Amino acid sequence: MYASLISHRWRRGGLLTSAALTVFHMHAAYADTAAQATTHTQQKATSAAQNGAVVKPVAVSSSAKAVASLQSGAAPSLAAGEAVIVTGTNRSRVTQLKSSTPISIVTAERLSQTGAATLGQALEMSSPSVNFPANRANTSATATKQVSLRGLSPDETLVLVNGHRWYPSASVNTGDSFGRGSQAVDLAAIPISAIDHIEVLSDGASAQYGSDAVAGVINIVLRNTDKGGAVGGQAGVYSSGYGFTSQASWWKGFALPHKGKLTISGTYDHHDFVPLNSGTDTRCYYCATSSYPTAHPEKEASAPGRNWQTGMGEGYDLALAATLDQPITDKLDFYGLFNYSQRETAGVSPLRLPNANTNVVGLTPDGYQLRGWGRPQDIAGMAGLKYKSSIGLFDLGFTFGQNKLSMYTTNSENPSYGLNSPRNFYLGQLTDQMKNLELNYKKAFKNNVFASPITVSAGFAQRWENYFQDAGDVASYSFGGVSGVPIGVTGGGYITPEAAAYNRGRSATSGFIGVEADPVKKLTVSLAGRVEGYSDFGTAITGKASARYEVNRFLAFRASVNNAFKAPTIGQLSLFQDTPVQVTPSAAYPSGRAETLLVPSDSAIGQAAGGRALKPEKSINVSGGTVVTINRHAWFTLDGYYLKIRNRIALSNIISGSKVSSVLSAAGYPTVYGIQYFLNMGSTTTTGLDFSGHYDVRVGRGNFVLSGGISYNHTKLDNVTDASLGGSPLVDYYHVTSLFYQATPKMKTIFNETYSIDRWRFTATQTYYGSYGGANNQNPGTQAWFEPLVTADFTVSYAAKGGWDVLIGVQNAANAKPKMVYNSGNGGRLSNSSLAVINPAGSFAYGSVSKTF
Repeated sequence: MYASLISHRWRRGGLLTSAALTVFHMHAAYADTAAQATTHTQQKATSAAQNGAVVKPVAVSSSAKAVASLQSGAAPSLAAGEAVIVTGTNRSRVTQLKSSTPISIVTAERLSQTGAATLGQALEMSSPSVNFPANRANTSATATKQVSLRGLSPDETLVLVNGHRWYPSASVNTGDSFGRGSQAVDLAAIPISAIDHIEVLSDGASAQYGSDAVAGVINIVLRNTDKGGAVGGQAGVYSSGYGFTSQASWWKGFALPHKGKLTISGTYDHHDFVPLNSGTDTRCYYCATSSYPTAHPEKEASAPGRNWQTGMGEGYDLALAATLDQPITDKLDFYGLFNYSQRETAGVSPLRLPNANTNVVGLTPDGYQLRGWGRPQDIAGMAGLKYKSSIGLFDLGFTFGQNKLSMYTTNSENPSYGLNSPRNFYLGQLTDQMKNLELNYKKAFKNNVFASPITVSAGFAQRWENYFQDAGDVASYSFGGVSGVPIGVTGGGYITPEAAAYNRGRSATSGFIGVEADPVKKLTVSLAGRVEGYSDFGTAITGKASARYEVNRFLAFRASVNNAFKAPTIGQLSLFQDTPVQVTPSAAYPSGRAETLLVPSDSAIGQAAGGRALKPEKSINVSGGTVVTINRHAWFTLDGYYLKIRNRIALSNIISGSKVSSVLSAAGYPTVYGIQYFLNMGSTTTTGLDFSGHYDVRVGRGNFVLSGGISYNHTKLDNVTDASLGGSPLVDYYHVTSLFYQATPKMKTIFNETYSIDRWRFTATQTYYGSYGGANNQNPGTQAWFEPLVTADFTVSYAAKGGWDVLIGVQNAANAKPKMVYNSGNGGRLSNSSLAVINPAGSFAYGSVSKTF
């Protein structure tokens, strides 16, 4: 069936002529030339390690031999653990296994082998500590692709690009799903084809990188080369026959005068709708109600919408990137980066019944299903100068990043407009903007006391952040004259003009210093400290100490202790939403307007409802582990950690009712029926273990590689605020706390096997997801638990002559799916939970063709 559908798409001109093609970089990194491999290794050594700090290039010609040898199936001469890293250290020539804190590396080759359309999904399929739920909680959450580490909130992981802090999405997740309340970086803005490799630091690192580095750091290192390139396409479909996805990709390196390098990359992806419901809607569609006074029982049996579908919406993704490295003199270099992305993703709502007060019978006599569209647009740039002198290396850089999230809905209604209601609406736009100016310094001082040079790093940064909320069409939020029905587009998500009053900006100033050295042979010690002051909440001081002791060439121990912090995001401080209903005027609501609000906690109305200014989250992180290197072809690491976080930021329940109305009316807000806001909900403790390993061996004429990892974490609530309003708690299990400690698997394992012989490569990946669950957001007040799942992925690729590479693969070959849950608003139908940790659409077969040059 896969073959027939793909063939059908080809006949329709689908794969290479469709606007649905997405960038795909080469599946066979092992088909690169030896010269390209050398460039790749040198880039790892020269990429920015500390907010743009530069490490001297390391010539590792053996890496070129390793890549070239893979073409013939020979065992590589450079073991995987010997790759040079640039994250978490400012020293030169530090490898993955020599690091004093846990670091994992995900190569471009591994990302491409997954067949994933987005970077977040590819990372989740490659690293056991990464979670990437298929979030469909609301329009903005669906359009934003965020990842998390160690089961913590997505915005408790700091994302860097080439060592520089990256900007967050404008979307704040307000749905009842994992990551509720978070505002994190949207990884979909970065084209996979632009990536050289990714380094994942699983340790607190605020002392080195600043706010948000609580769970760890993801550093995305982009390609930066003066030669080579690739172009390719991929197409695939789910086992159900739905969700056809087509992709195209390219990257190319150019040599510039005076040894300059320019690399451009791009991706384009289009994906079709995938239905994810089962069963028949048994509700009474045409019974009499207050808004549907005349029943029509004769229409029930032939109601056209009994098997309506929600699921994974259709959409497209376009992402472009360029990197530049241009020497000006022997000592002065200019570097730059540009990134642009534009995407669109649809979210499909459940059916609005014919007899519901959300339906205008004269417009849609049989009800309707609206589609919510999120259209993020990203633009980012980076420019800087690196100056090398006898007193050290100086790096002056400026980064700008902006995400605009425009929201639309089609096939919808504003019931208060009655027959005059439009059907399509522009809901408004959210914008997050960040500017960052930084000056960094690094120098390795030779001495006669320590067993190594003393590497000193220091820096200063000034950051500006702004958040804007722009209203949509007047008809999307205003009262149209019909009482007793909701005001505004059904499904909400619109922005009202009042939101602009809560737009805000802030600045942050920081300085850091770090020292790394070997006091004695085989002992490495690293110290770092940072002071960071915010214009809106004050100053945070963080520190970190880590050490690594090499007992012998087979065994080493490492440990780290640090404190970290996460400032409230600018979106959490600014977001305002108003969902009104027009009711019959009464003593309680004289105007007939009853509103449910989401407000900034420090606003006047927020304070009247018990809100307080948000405090930053603060954490203590202690970790320790061992590195066992059996030989150049076999090693493993095991690290344990303890992470306590105080003042965790959460979005409260919606508190509503007559008592709440009385409190707020007495405070001067007579139209407010319900309210919610962000608050510091309490503290948690997370403990866990991370294991990773690698083994490669010659098997006949080929080479076999086994790699894998295990991540286990357990989060418990230490204390939760007992704050309440009108007798109702602001924090409860079903809407808040269960999403913090039960919504992700405690255990996740990934094992990958690769066999390369001649021009063939065969890979298999098995992933285990432990049980998880908690509150069932599809049926409020109930729980849903998901049993462990195992997925198996397979690929076969052939590197043909002339740089051509052909690959076929299947994700989730056994068609494992998270169970469907009861949805109280769906008339007894089952649907997929937004807690689903794997793609709920099941197995996905795909093929790709690429050409390297």
